[in-house]
Amino acid sequence: MPFGLKGALATFQRLIDRFRSGPSLGGRRILGYLDDLLVISEDFEFHLSDLRAVFERFRMFKLRANREKCVFARDRLKYLDQVISNNGISPDEDKVRAVLDMKEATNLQQLRSFLQTCSWFRKFISEFAKVAEPLTRLTKKSQIWQWKDDQSKAFVYLKSLLASPPILVQPDYSKPFILRTDASDFALGAALLQGESPQDEHPIEYVSRLLTSAEKNYTTTEREALAVVWAVERFRGYIDGH
Repeated sequence: MPFGLKGALATFQRLIDRFRSGPSLGGRRILGYLDDLLVISEDFEFHLSDLRAVFERFRMFKLRANREKCVFARDRLKYLDQVISNNGISPDEDKVRAVLDMKEATNLQQLRSFLQTCSWFRKFISEFAKVAEPLTRLTKKSQIWQWKDDQSKAFVYLKSLLASPPILVQPDYSKPFILRTDASDFALGAALLQGESPQDEHPIEYVSRLLTSAEKNYTTTEREALAVVWAVERFRGYIDGH
């Protein structure tokens, strides 16, 4: 397939999805995102067996792996600016350090760059939209640029949250999910967790967003209900059927 065709990415992803769904893989845990494959194994012996099955599948599909970009038998892997380990998922330390080294914004372009970089890690930050609201407010066209105490506090607090982010765990579909939601005067927030007790709860993902101008007119009860409905829709991929 030539580069640049509009449907190229979707077509290639369908190929990878077919690659992963074959019976010859025997239910092995393989994640595929475009031209990347992650093979997840219980231990080293299983890893060798899983790789052997994947390579056989390569031959069947007439595909080849780029050896220089391949890594094998890792218990910790950087992928899409995140670190995947047997403990869970955490942000890439190098990317986080780049955010922590940023100075206070002096213009709109610098502020947008900071917010866009932080947004990449928003699933690690509880109530991200609420915390970042003073900064987001400055990016609106109708807003005059005035960096005040609210912006400074939000800037520092956001960096402190990124400096010590939680480790997100993978969902265990044999256990019940816990959904916590919250609504303020201007934002919604939700967290999907799992754990046997409140002391043992671990986050799977955090989501948040600002309210629209119409939603800000809702009563407190309506905003709390909106948070529940919105959170269920956002986490549907996890909780549907559970």
